[in-house]
Amino acid sequence: STASNTVTTSGAPGAPSDVSATGTFGGTWKVEKFNVDVSWGAAPDNGSPITGYRVEVTTDYAGGGPGAGGTYNVGPTVRTVRHTESCYTGYDPSAECISSGSFSVTVTAINAIGEGPATGANGSEPAPPPTLPAGGAQLVTGHTHDWMGSSLEGQGTTTLTLAPPSDWAGFGGTCSVSGSESRTIPCNATSVTVSISTGYVRQPNDGTFSHSVTFHADNGVGTVSSAPYSWTTNQSTLCQGCQIP
Repeated sequence: STASNTVTTSGAPGAPSDVSATGTFGGTWKVEKFNVDVSWGAAPDNGSPITGYRVEVTTDYAGGGPGAGGTYNVGPTVRTVRHTESCYTGYDPSAECISSGSFSVTVTAINAIGEGPATGANGSEPAPPPTLPAGGAQLVTGHTHDWMGSSLEGQGTTTLTLAPPSDWAGFGGTCSVSGSESRTIPCNATSVTVSISTGYVRQPNDGTFSHSVTFHADNGVGTVSSAPYSWTTNQSTLCQGCQIP
């Protein structure tokens, strides 16, 4: 007898493979962000082409509220999704957006027949970075300057007196100073000494020099800066043609 036509069957897709999810923190002063990056491998189409994937993310991050998360419907060739939740701390710079410590994701493949079984993954949220202090604060309350030997040489030091606000003094990240001198300093420092080196100056220059520093706080994912502090130094000058002593 004549052979029958080939019979082709199709069904809902299989489960996506290699589903993984990683949680990270980011953001800047006033806005803290928690990210969940999801990736997966292609699901078997079982005879009917994949038309898309549905990614569902559930988190315990306080910034998004209990059971927060999101759902993402993406195309058949997409293999990654980033879910982001933000927590605004602008009204209270000392506030922290605390995590409950876990999140979960599921990825489901879809074709013309229907949905396949979901593949899930769980993760632990990392500790949030230290909350950045308020930007624009003035940390310096005054300064004194000392020349080394004669002021003609323009070598000296300026000692800045600091009174950092509590959110700066108690900051758990890295603090630094930049400008006339740049280096890392303790966040609760009460004084900083800055080296001045302007060299010999000849008239008509009057020997007045301007200096400035700015302080910075860095929590590993964002940076905030203080208000700059400026001061001047005045040194003796040499006349035109006078020999350097």
